Amino acid sequence: MNYQQPEFFRFGFDSIWLSDMVKRNCEGFIPKKILELGAGSGVISCELGAHFPEGHFICLELQEAFLPFLKANLEHYLKQRHEVISQSVAQFNLTKTKTFDLIIFNPPYFETTASRPSPILEREICRKHVVDTWDDWMACVERSLTAQGQVFWVHRREMPGPEGFIVEKISTQNELGVWRARRLYVE
Repeated sequence: MNYQQPEFFRFGFDSIWLSDMVKRNCEGFIPKKILELGAGSGVISCELGAHFPEGHFICLELQEAFLPFLKANLEHYLKQRHEVISQSVAQFNLTKTKTFDLIIFNPPYFETTASRPSPILEREICRKHVVDTWDDWMACVERSLTAQGQVFWVHRREMPGPEGFIVEKISTQNELGVWRARRLYVE
């Protein structure tokens, strides 16, 4: 697929690989509501759109610079099966919790002190936890995932999963891993 994306940040192998791992590990699972956190240009949602034809995608993206690309990609690949919300992960709060059957994300991999800052703020926010902490991402998952839902993410190192979830590493490639988490106790 040919995606529109900004000059300051290009999606990489990790987004495509994450979407492939979700497809391989969701046989028989038919999510109706799918949340992509930190959607960027929407590549992961677009890649999953054909695999989950009944799914409605909510793409959460903080950075306004991504929004024209995100909206264009979703319109082209998902047609009317999407919604874009421009907020940080910590701000995202639904009036009704535990709404999503599937949550996917490719979060920032680094803390703000991990290396010298990028001269481009938008790139810095993509790569580092400048706005939302890892705990913010996990809190969002905890309050947003249905009892039977699943969450998948890609990261460079093992990170603690959401409270009360079983977390398993399902694939490794170079320095990266893909993790899947499900609620420990079904409500």
